[in-house]
Amino acid sequence: MNEIAYGDGQDSGNPLAGAGSTARPDPLTELEQRWEKLAKGIQDLRAENAALWEQVQEREGQVTRLEQELTARTAAFSALQEEQQRTEQRIGGLLARFDEIGQ
Repeated sequence: MNEIAYGDGQDSGNPLAGAGSTARPDPLTELEQRWEKLAKGIQDLRAENAALWEQVQEREGQVTRLEQELTARTAAFSALQEEQQRTEQRIGGLLARFDEIGQ
């Protein structure tokens, strides 16, 4: 009865596996290697995905902070525009009174 070798590279006792023949790799060993490579690839992709999600969360936090800063600066700008209008009106009123006195 023939024995099946599982990738150990030793003679399996198969009379067809002579000294001059090329040893054929064990299909299960090849499958295991491919499976390990696939599992490693999946593991790497999951790690990359986690890192990318972390970057997304950081960017979302930056966007939130920038939106808040924009809102605050827009409000400050509006307040300055209103103050400028009031100042212009007061100066206009003073100039009108000055013109009345000067006439």
